[in-house]
Amino acid sequence: MKRKLIITILFTLLFSSALFPAFELSLIPKFGFQINLPNVKSSRFGMNYYRSLEPKLDINLQLGYKFKINNNILNGISLLFDTGFDGTFISIKNPYDYQVNKIDILSLYTGIGLKFEFHNFKSNFILPANMTLGIASGAKYGVLTDNNLDLNRIPISVYARLTLEDRFYQTEKYAFLVSLDLFYEYMFFNKNDINKLFYSYDVKNYHSVGFTLGLGMMFGNK
Repeated sequence: MKRKLIITILFTLLFSSALFPAFELSLIPKFGFQINLPNVKSSRFGMNYYRSLEPKLDINLQLGYKFKINNNILNGISLLFDTGFDGTFISIKNPYDYQVNKIDILSLYTGIGLKFEFHNFKSNFILPANMTLGIASGAKYGVLTDNNLDLNRIPISVYARLTLEDRFYQTEKYAFLVSLDLFYEYMFFNKNDINKLFYSYDVKNYHSVGFTLGLGMMFGNK
């Protein structure tokens, strides 16, 4: 199954831009960190965010259609299907910064995105002259690595992501990418699973914010 999936992706990479001139596909491995923010109701501390910092690995695949604009500001706007998988931890620390619970979680996510490709961009900040600004949003479906938890419902999260990207074109149809992502996630979980996920802490809601850095490739017309 994995071999067939890899062959399908390679076939798409090689032939999609030739068959569909406005087709765009990017594959970007990313690594970064996220801050988990469980909102906990405690009789001693009241409502409080029991923060924890965790690493995050993300393999992002985006494919869609690029609409050429080619004016003084924009080179094009891409409408994209956003998908991939990431790995991190569901975690919670108490107010004394003691690790209460930490669970590995792998997630498959799907959503939609937009990318605005600028050229000759002028700014007082340190930004690339030919940068691409992207936004994406969708849902994540988590799979916990600890099968002994026996949850009533798999955690599902919604996400929003802002991406700053620089493209280094090697040909008219191929570029290396460097990206910086800022993201926000909100996780939905079954209230009956609180004891298993959060070690009996009364978690009302669970947020995450963070960033990732990526290095990948893009196939599509310049």
